[in-house]
Amino acid sequence: MNFGLPEKEWEGPIACEFKLFEKHTKVMQYRCHLEKQGFRFYTPLFMFKHLKEDEIPEHLQVVIWKSASPVRTCGYLSGQNPLLVESDVVEYEFEEKKGHSIKYCIIRDGQTYSLYIPNEVFKGMAPPKRVYAQFAVESEN
Repeated sequence: MNFGLPEKEWEGPIACEFKLFEKHTKVMQYRCHLEKQGFRFYTPLFMFKHLKEDEIPEHLQVVIWKSASPVRTCGYLSGQNPLLVESDVVEYEFEEKKGHSIKYCIIRDGQTYSLYIPNEVFKGMAPPKRVYAQFAVESEN
């Protein structure tokens, strides 16, 4: 019972090693297994724009944590802060609670990219409004 107090938000981070599972038109699907369930990570292809198709990595290191950025700008004419997209980091915004996961999304060039974080990651804490997902290519050596 929280007596009307806001739930503590999950801050992370969680780090996972993912293995390439399937190539799609706009994303690459990677998978890893957590303690209780699987975790599918759909990496937008625009994050691999510097790689040739045969250079798409078999393994990814992914770290996810709560975004520190404010959702809105301040002031009378405040508006939605744009989501961060950099060469190795994508910021996703909370979309909805699903059965076994929390769905986050980003829209880029008219295409919606989704991130489904398994509930087990949050350990009973409230999901944050936004999260960062940073990835790095695992060394093949």
